[in-house]
Formats: sequence, structure tokens, C-alpha cells
Amino acid sequence: MKIQVYGYIEGNGAKIVVKPATVLLPEKFKEYLRDMKKFSFIYNRNLETNEVTIKDPKQLVALLNYFDKNYRVTGELEGTKVYSWEDMGLFISEAIDILKMKSSERKNHKIIVYCSRMDIQFMLKIYGERLPEWIKEYDKIDRDKVVEKLLNESDIKFIKESVGDKKIYYLDQIPEKLEEWLSLKDKFIEKYSAL
Repeated sequence: MKIQVYGYIEGNGAKIVVKPATVLLPEKFKEYLRDMKKFSFIYNRNLETNEVTIKDPKQLVALLNYFDKNYRVTGELEGTKVYSWEDMGLFISEAIDILKMKSSERKNHKIIVYCSRMDIQFMLKIYGERLPEWIKEYDKIDRDKVVEKLLNESDIKFIKESVGDKKIYYLDQIPEKLEEWLSLKDKFIEKYSAL
């Protein structure tokens, strides 16, 4: 059975649009409809296609692998580039990164760090007693490297994005030491929350 699949990133999910590539015999059509129901596809009358938006990376991988195994597929998958069905793996890895980033954004944990060196003497003048002891060992080390070390020590999963002279971290949760640092209101590291 041959199907056409078109996938693209939309909002905080991956949209998958499917339709048979040939006219199906009644029993094959029933089989096709069973699969569409199994994966919660919704029929779009205007386009005569079945569509689903997936937010969970594991579901996306399962669906595309299922199609690859059980159907003859022609299709395009659109991320930052347009991939043919044969390059499905490249689309999946890009989509997973985007979905993880979007889900982290929804959890309101976005830290922006300017790539500048820590100057403990200067920080002591500004924060005095409030400067945590642990931070003093990071003198002359880039702030983004310190953030990464704290995240890695805490086993917290994060996605990093570089934008000019700063790095943006999307986090599941914020470790205690990083919370302490943020509470100082250091102008080189900021926490943003979606409203």
C-alpha cells in the first residue's frame, strides 16, 4: 500500500499529513483507516487528507517508523530544510530538538547568559556577603561555561542555543546553585518566564 506523507514543524508540534497515493481496494482502505484511528489522525475534508499534530518526540519516531515499515511511502518532511522520505532520520533529529526546546520553553525555564568572564573581585565589591562561596572558585571563567558545569553536575537536561554574544539555555528545572546566582540579579545572567 502506497501513501504520501508530508510533515512539518508547526507551533510546538510536528504536523503530519497523510493520504493514500493510489486508489485503495475496500479491505486495504479499512486497514489504512484503522491505522489512522490508531494514531489519532483527524480527517480533513477540504484536503481529503488525515492529519495529526504530535508534541511528544517518542510518538513522532514511532509513527514515522511505523509508516516506513508498513507502507511504501513518498513524501517530504520540512524542518529548517526540506527532506525526502529517505532522509527521515535527519528530519526526526531536527524535529526532536525543536519539540524538546518548545516543551522546555513552555515550562518557563529559559536562562540567557552573556559570554563574559567572571570577575570575582568585582563581584565581591558589588554583592559583598551575599556572594555565595561556591561561585568564588569560578574566577576568570566564562559565565556560560559555569552555567553548563552547574547543569551537568545536577544531571539536568537542557538545550543550548547560541545567539551572538550570549547563550540561551532551555531547562526542565533550575538547580539550587543557579537559583542562588540568579537571586543576585547579576546583569550578565537572566531568567525569563513566559507570561
